[in-house]
Amino acid sequence: MAKDKMTGADKTRSSNKTQSGKPKSDKPKSTPRPKKELPTDPTERVDKVVADAFKSIAASGRRRFKDRFEAAKSDIANLKNTIEADIKRLGAERLRGRISEEEFAELVGDKMRLIEMAALTQAGVTMAELEKFRKAALDLIVKIVFDKLIPI
Repeated sequence: MAKDKMTGADKTRSSNKTQSGKPKSDKPKSTPRPKKELPTDPTERVDKVVADAFKSIAASGRRRFKDRFEAAKSDIANLKNTIEADIKRLGAERLRGRISEEEFAELVGDKMRLIEMAALTQAGVTMAELEKFRKAALDLIVKIVFDKLIPI
């Protein structure tokens, strides 16, 4: 057998490295988790699948709408701060006589319309998110039915 000059180890033995030079892993490759067995009784099977589907849909809805709520809350807070500062500025301008009462009323009315537009925008975004959620829930139900109840 040939010996390595530096270490004195046999060269013919397998090394702890792969051809690419990376160390071999002694860990066995991970195996996929076993699927949970469904009950054999058809009624219990359907009940279990439906319960699992509703849990999954509820979790998805909580995540999706929590994010939507936080985004809407942030948008409204930013709008409130902006409009509040604008109205204070307009009030100061009115008190100094730089704008007339009619201009002040018109500018404050513009701010009210801005609030209405923001509310409509939030409603539209929420409706779009509801539609996405509805489609995702329906897709999940169909997938679960075909995967769990109608084995192919």
